[in-house]
Amino acid sequence: MKKKYMIDASVWIEFFRDKNFALTSLVKDLMEKDVVYINGIVQTELLKGAKSEKNYRSLRNNFNGLHFLEIDRELFDSISDAAYKLRKKGITVPLADLIIAVQCVENHLTLIENDKHFELIKQHLDLNLHRMP
Repeated sequence: MKKKYMIDASVWIEFFRDKNFALTSLVKDLMEKDVVYINGIVQTELLKGAKSEKNYRSLRNNFNGLHFLEIDRELFDSISDAAYKLRKKGITVPLADLIIAVQCVENHLTLIENDKHFELIKQHLDLNLHRMP
């Protein structure tokens, strides 16, 4: 079975800046292998930062080529469970990050990220991370 990935918005931003050769190569390679997934949270985080209408349309078209993960009630139940367990341990993370993390766990995706919150979440969930420097 092919390994599947979700790329966090912070990594996509660096990819589009095209200043980190290793990151750019990794993302392009994964996209060519058709193993990149996205959800509405990551898509919205990126599209809201578009610099122009042309940039917005270009980004949106690029994301249309990726596997899109829907969020349903069952997933929100899992997210709620995780949020409750983390909160009971004194850990509070942004809801967007928790949604991304739980969706990765539920879909057996490795999350390519550069956000300290995911390291916290990983300590309590079976989250596979690939940290970008």
